[in-house]
Amino acid sequence: TKIGTGAGVCKAANLKGDISIGSGTIVHPKVSILATNGPIMIGANNIIEENCIIENLNRELMQIGSNNLFEVGSQIKAKKIGNNNVIETKAEIGLNSLIGNNSIVMIKARLEENDTLEDSTILLNGNIKRPLSADVLETHSNLHPRLVQILATTLPKFNRMTD
Repeated sequence: TKIGTGAGVCKAANLKGDISIGSGTIVHPKVSILATNGPIMIGANNIIEENCIIENLNRELMQIGSNNLFEVGSQIKAKKIGNNNVIETKAEIGLNSLIGNNSIVMIKARLEENDTLEDSTILLNGNIKRPLSADVLETHSNLHPRLVQILATTLPKFNRMTD
């Protein structure tokens, strides 16, 4: 496992296999990142919250961009996820699926296997896809860097971190 400069990875996270975590990315306790069959490359300044499972079941690289938020209990088996996305609590991203940039997968929604979520789209329960408004995107873009900064300073106070 390669961990970038300034990344905050809790020791209570389960990291297995060929994993690269970008600078500034925050990995909470009880997260599982499993490069079961192929490598996983995670970009910079992502937030991966408790009980998330990110697993690569393919032989090819699983690629996750930068500035994404993976909320509590989300399950990720995608082939590729772009930048500036929010995967909400207990959402599921199916095997070989693709997510573009600036999108949201709502609470408990599921992106099916081999499906694609285009740029600036919101996925609701029942596989309903809608265009995402610019003001929602702007709110995420403004708040995400602050949240990364807050977590980078508070997580080490209450958790053992990797070196």
